[in-house]
Amino acid sequence: MENASCISVPGPFVSAASQLDLATILHSHEIMAERRSNIALHSQPLWAADGAVYRMEGGEPVLDLTLGEDNPLLRNVEAAVEQTLKQGHYVLTSQDMEFLYESIKAGRTLEVKLAGLRLQEDRKRFYVPFIGFHFPFGTTLEAIGQLTSDERKVVERAYGTGDELRGNMEMIREAGFNNTSILIYRPAAVVEKVPPGGAIAHACYAAPLPDAYFSANERNWDWKIGKHAFKSPHIFMRGKLKKAA
Repeated sequence: MENASCISVPGPFVSAASQLDLATILHSHEIMAERRSNIALHSQPLWAADGAVYRMEGGEPVLDLTLGEDNPLLRNVEAAVEQTLKQGHYVLTSQDMEFLYESIKAGRTLEVKLAGLRLQEDRKRFYVPFIGFHFPFGTTLEAIGQLTSDERKVVERAYGTGDELRGNMEMIREAGFNNTSILIYRPAAVVEKVPPGGAIAHACYAAPLPDAYFSANERNWDWKIGKHAFKSPHIFMRGKLKKAA
């Protein structure tokens, strides 16, 4: 289903985010759903409104997948991008942490332990230091049924539930891929980088077809321009333009 009045705004990240109404920026599952009826989006790489927050809890690395208005990168876009360009991530403020815990308690933010994801390292495609970890999965409902509980939750956050998930997986298969992947920050790096009692955040990215992988760890480079992806004019953000003041 096409989203009426939504447009794709090219990066850089700060420029795109500043032009769009935060409440309307599309999440990954919404991007995938629109791709089923809007062929122009098949080849368009898109930043998603989802945000990936990594923290420690009980000595274990945890991933919190936030929605648009709870996404600390989009709420603090200039500071978040500035920090990411310098150190590879955004460090949540005390106020961000309060918002995060409130959103988890309210059920808006998905919380999973990285130990519940069967992560693999893929040096052939995704390997960059601290980046190349993912869990691949088949795009049939039978294959999705074999995921762990936490893997299934992440897949449904990225690709939807029920008929939406079924349709999105069918689109990937029709594009020629029987498998896709979700990229995750390296657990050992979470242990190393997260400040005591705090958290760090990464952007999320909905890759174009044919494989349409989802990244909860988008800190990579745009090889076309030789710069950080946040500076790339080749990655878009989709939503409704802000109303003029």
